[in-house]
Amino acid sequence: MFAPYGDYWKFMKKICMSELLGGRTLDQFCPLRQQETLRLLRVLQKKGKAGREAVDVGAELLTLTNRIMTRMTISRACCENDCDVEEIRKLVQDSSELAGKFNLSDFIWFFKNWDLQGFNKRLKEMMERFDTMIERVIREHQEDMMKKRKENGEGAPHVKDLLDILLEIQENENSE
Repeated sequence: MFAPYGDYWKFMKKICMSELLGGRTLDQFCPLRQQETLRLLRVLQKKGKAGREAVDVGAELLTLTNRIMTRMTISRACCENDCDVEEIRKLVQDSSELAGKFNLSDFIWFFKNWDLQGFNKRLKEMMERFDTMIERVIREHQEDMMKKRKENGEGAPHVKDLLDILLEIQENENSE
């Protein structure tokens, strides 16, 4: 959490520890993690039986991690051919590139307010792309949530993903 210690920090810590990362929440995702792990084992077994090419275990583990994270977060797995996956990869690559480059203003305070190398411009562009993508994902998730509520009824039980939890906290007037 990158916020100064205070009421907001305490509130965010409480949400993270009790709602998002609490034992109850993580336990409800155990079947999901088991399903994805079994899927990985089947893929590795299938590729191993084919025997024509080497299996890139690192890439398969990255796919496993991606699928678990996205299913826990938004209840759907982002596939390799999904345009969101490519956009996320591009954002991660661009941010890693920016973080690893030498920035003159980090070392010479006089250049702090000048964007001689275009870092601030590129950072703002990346943030706008990220915000646009996240807003679209949240909007789609809210639409899906409303559709499911209409189909199944308001009190129908379902496993809440992390975005569901955050949206409920946002809608709750008793939360801070």
